[in-house]
Amino acid sequence: MNATRHLPPVLELIDISTRFGQQQIHSHLNLQIDSGQIVGLLGGSGSGKTTLLREMLGLLPPTSGVIRLFGEDLNNPDPAVQRALKRRLGMLFQHGALFSALSVYDNIAFPLRELKCLDEDWIRRLVMLKLSLLVIVVVAVSFLAIGSSVVVTLAMFLKSVPLLISAWVTL
Repeated sequence: MNATRHLPPVLELIDISTRFGQQQIHSHLNLQIDSGQIVGLLGGSGSGKTTLLREMLGLLPPTSGVIRLFGEDLNNPDPAVQRALKRRLGMLFQHGALFSALSVYDNIAFPLRELKCLDEDWIRRLVMLKLSLLVIVVVAVSFLAIGSSVVVTLAMFLKSVPLLISAWVTL
């Protein structure tokens, strides 16, 4: 008998409301994103896109409602659960958001060192792997229009470690 294992949604927003003083940003928002789905947030300036991204990444708690990542409540007070959830997240910024005082190598190594579970040899191996992927992206991007290059870079990033990635890109 072939039993299919049911996985919880990667992200689930349940009855999310957000308010800053008298200003209502979100009202009873519900969203479910399953593994493999690609979702975009669209809206005008000031419509709450960035606020929602901050809530989905655990940087800002909603006024009410529940946010679940991989079936776990993002507002779980247990620090071990919080660390485990946040290790599964990644953020891709439009303009890189690199540390200007660090080399490319050290910028890539920084989040790996923050995990505090890898020795320097493994960090070096992973950095070199990611740098080799970067070379592939640069070669591929040279043949594409600038808008397409953003999509290729995002696609390559999706092949790396994080399981939920929030990308803030203006096309």
